[in-house]
Amino acid sequence: MQGVAEVLPVSSSAHLALLPGLLGWPDPPHRTTFAAALHAGSTLGICWGLRRDLAALARSRTGRRTALLAAATSVPAAVAGLIGGDAVESRLGRPRQVAALLAGAGLL
Repeated sequence: MQGVAEVLPVSSSAHLALLPGLLGWPDPPHRTTFAAALHAGSTLGICWGLRRDLAALARSRTGRRTALLAAATSVPAAVAGLIGGDAVESRLGRPRQVAALLAGAGLL
């Protein structure tokens, strides 16, 4: 599921929250850490598969600038996650809320 959902325009994080509920599994005690580790593994796999293209891009001036901009635009999201992550997880991280949010986004 993680590999397919990672490259499709769907929320793989939402699917990670929904799957245990749909299959009747208990909620993992460290779900956020588990999800982060899965995303990190997916990112490493994608980077490994694209390593030659990424190396060529890194050697170009445009590639370095793009990497710097991507890193800079990640900072606000990282800060928001550190500050409000627990509140969002406790209010919107359960399977029922995730399903409702996915359905609402799908309707939009």
